[in-house]
Amino acid sequence: MPSSKPPYPAEFRQQIVELAGAGRGLKQLAREFGVSANSIRNWVHGDRDRVQLTVRSVAENAPLSASERAELHELRRRLKQVQTERDILAKATAWQEREDVHHVSELVKANQADFPVRTMCRALRVSPSGYYDWLDRAPSARAQANAELTQRNSDIHRASDANYGAPRIQAELRDAGVVAGHNRIARLMRRHGLRGVSRRRGRCVTTRRERDQRAAPDLVQRCFEARDINQLWVADMTYIPTWAGFGYLAVVLDVFSRKVVSRR
Repeated sequence: MPSSKPPYPAEFRQQIVELAGAGRGLKQLAREFGVSANSIRNWVHGDRDRVQLTVRSVAENAPLSASERAELHELRRRLKQVQTERDILAKATAWQEREDVHHVSELVKANQADFPVRTMCRALRVSPSGYYDWLDRAPSARAQANAELTQRNSDIHRASDANYGAPRIQAELRDAGVVAGHNRIARLMRRHGLRGVSRRRGRCVTTRRERDQRAAPDLVQRCFEARDINQLWVADMTYIPTWAGFGYLAVVLDVFSRKVVSRR
């Protein structure tokens, strides 16, 4: 009995390579067809090298026969198709809602000047007839409401000098009598590149003791009282946020007079 498995048929390997070129993941293909991901990767690389070798032979060798020229033309066509579908899928990865047919159709419409419509539909697994039906279909009530809400969001965002985020835009809409959820407003803002400015102050730590060092001794035993000046001084430091970053202020006070002895 042979100890190794028989080689996969050439037709089967070619089908796997075409599926990988159309954007299917190697791990997904390995699970579906029971082939290791490394084998599929080697098949894809081998197919790519074969195409390049065939193209190179045109410039180096004698004129090809009619059948060889036809095969070369087919390989070039298929390579161009795989590269185009790869570029389409690379653009589609930026769309978080790719599973929504409406947003896939929007992606096709936005890139129809760069790629053929039928190629995009095949790569994104939607039918060309369905895309053209969507193109001729009137916008739904939800789409119209989203377009109106997006315009309101843009107006409020522009009026605030691009400072307002979703919470404050929602408050402005509520004051105007418009009811819209926070998640919906945030989703529409994110889709159209609108972003607010956070006013939250960052936390700044001014006292950080080394772990291997003991704490400073309490020389006054928590008794902050003095009967005359220059008997007890205390010190503290704080930070002041500025446009250039945090500024630090250290102050030494006389406990009796409450006057500043020194500052830096």
